[in-house]
Amino acid sequence: MADATTDCKPAIEQQATHDVKWADGFLTPMFGRLAWGNDSHTQVRFIGDKVEFQNGYGAYTPMTYFCVYDTSAKKVISVDVSEGRIPGETD
Repeated sequence: MADATTDCKPAIEQQATHDVKWADGFLTPMFGRLAWGNDSHTQVRFIGDKVEFQNGYGAYTPMTYFCVYDTSAKKVISVDVSEGRIPGETD
């Protein structure tokens, strides 16, 4: 999980056009959920919503992100970011 966090965080930030604010911490981890990313269980899909992206007007919008991480190769396979929070999640 530490490798995924270290590698996924900058990959997620690269999706932003402007500034990024993270709301993760010791009690609120960056990834709230995970799922297997492939049938052989070498990839994990990490899911979270502890980031806000700034728009061109300076306002921040909460975002949900998915990071597929290959645990054997120790690298990010893909990242997807979309506007909004994960349903049922709280801050």
